[in-house]
Amino acid sequence: MGPCEFNFSGALTDVGTFLATAQVLENTGVMAYDGAIRYVDAGDALQAGAQIATVEARHAAYLNLINRDSPFPCAFDMGKKPSEIFAAAKPFIVSCPPEVTALMARLP
Repeated sequence: MGPCEFNFSGALTDVGTFLATAQVLENTGVMAYDGAIRYVDAGDALQAGAQIATVEARHAAYLNLINRDSPFPCAFDMGKKPSEIFAAAKPFIVSCPPEVTALMARLP
């Protein structure tokens, strides 16, 4: 199974578009890590995921702030299902192997 192919060129047209896209991607990253943590039960992998999620949250907070949104929009971040994260990335996906699409659809 090969990787998906992405195109972010539409996000690079101007500074405002870049910052708005970065904000969406960072906030989506936080939701992805929060949602994926349920699938990790190994100590080292669990710790690494938690550490990455906190860094993603810092990035998201900063981008929210510079885009004039609340850096802490709610008390708790809500995790998203893999299918929801995949759908959020859809505008940037050029192609994706059918196996990846099927996996995203079937994960709970």
